[in-house]
Amino acid sequence: QLARPRRLSWAFVEDVRDAIVACTERGAQVHGMTMNVAHEEAVSLVETCKMIAEALGMDPETALRFDDSRDASLPSTDFGVLDVSRALELLRPWRPTAMRHAVQRSVEWFVSCKEHRRYHRLVHREPRSYDEVATRKFSCRVREVPS
Repeated sequence: QLARPRRLSWAFVEDVRDAIVACTERGAQVHGMTMNVAHEEAVSLVETCKMIAEALGMDPETALRFDDSRDASLPSTDFGVLDVSRALELLRPWRPTAMRHAVQRSVEWFVSCKEHRRYHRLVHREPRSYDEVATRKFSCRVREVPS
């Protein structure tokens, strides 16, 4: 029997920004309250990767390979899907962006300018030159993300 894929909650940075602004506008009404800010849709890691591949103009069926025998360690998986109902109620008219649209916007932003790729450079150890004194020299294989 196949295990059901774990559902994940993701957050779009613009939604987080807008939720923070909405909190500051509500003031004492939400002071000290805890709210989850994330997409309303809960998706699996495979579904997320397929959305990213589609946003990059790739065919997800041929571009992606998954090893279902291994589990990915992701922050929200320990607690399940996040309940965003309190944020939806208290921060009205704030609503999170639809997941597919947020992924499309994020990918467009990422590929639009190499300066936005600091995370990619750090994770994949691409050459960098922020501060030549503090930066250790290393060489690695660099693979360009299609634009």
